[in-house]
Amino acid sequence: MEFSASGTFLHYWQTSGHNDGLKIDPETGNVWALQNEDGNPNLVVISPTTTAAIAYTFATPDNGGTGTPGGYDDITFLNGRVYMTESNPDPTSTGSAVVQVRLPADPAVNNQVIIVRQVLPNNTTATNPSGQTVSLFLSDPDSMTASGNNLVFTSQADNEVLTIHNPGPHQFVTVVPVHDALSNSFEVDDTLFTPSGAGAILVVDSAGTVYEITGPAVTKGLVLSSADASNALGTFDPKTGLFTPIITGFAGQPKGLAFLPTGSLGISGELVKKDSMRKCIDHLIECKQELQAVRLSKENLAQELAAVHKDREEMRHEVQHLRERLASLEGRQSATPIIVPVVAPSAASNDPSMKTD
Repeated sequence: MEFSASGTFLHYWQTSGHNDGLKIDPETGNVWALQNEDGNPNLVVISPTTTAAIAYTFATPDNGGTGTPGGYDDITFLNGRVYMTESNPDPTSTGSAVVQVRLPADPAVNNQVIIVRQVLPNNTTATNPSGQTVSLFLSDPDSMTASGNNLVFTSQADNEVLTIHNPGPHQFVTVVPVHDALSNSFEVDDTLFTPSGAGAILVVDSAGTVYEITGPAVTKGLVLSSADASNALGTFDPKTGLFTPIITGFAGQPKGLAFLPTGSLGISGELVKKDSMRKCIDHLIECKQELQAVRLSKENLAQELAAVHKDREEMRHEVQHLRERLASLEGRQSATPIIVPVVAPSAASNDPSMKTD
């Protein structure tokens, strides 16, 4: 669903399946929406400008197996490339945890298969906070974001957050176990690296409520994570893995996090502009529809007037014809002589005065 910065409903799109990952391509402004993260995944790319939606499919994920089919969970755009976490791996899988994806050559055709390349396997090694290299099997790659030139993602059920530094041929990976101040393991979902203090942090929970966090607490460099198991939003230290709850009492489990910058060049300003533009476009569409209706009414009226004129002409010809017939009848009657006999023939033959000798 699309809303304006003021909360006005603008549009909605119906997708096939359960929605999970949802990100905006910073280069095109298109919205990428992932469905069915635990099996049979698909992707829909939406243009908020034209409202067009193109669906794509995936080949069978390489992390599937006999136990689970595998899927794709979240999306991140970094340096012109698109990355996804590959979720719900089979325990016996040697497939991917993170992949790079590319749309097919013709993006206007529905149901084409997305091109996928492995970036990080789910059987991997990483450096922990103590500087040790540890072997990992990532059982639940989940939410992912970018920080600088790095990809940061959660392996949720493993209570770990991993960072792929400078993804590419020379990348390296670090991992931190998530824990609280008492060293209790914590499961976190989304993580946000606040890029600026001028803006608002948005939080959505499992009840569908969207919260806005503003004020002096919103500072550049603030790192927040949502811990849905404990219904808390807290600060997160990506170097040590320390999670500190700061906000509780959500209507549901806190899930997605986003930053909404203010200012004429920020997203909120762009949304306001887009909202105003959308209203102008809607008004122009209404005017066009009204003009078309007026033109149609005018055409119908012209046709009705033409029919009336035709009927009048036919009636005038009929009246003229009737007049001519009446005049013809009157002329015949005036030209016919009227003979009135003076004496009846039978009476004349019996009259003696009419006889001759």
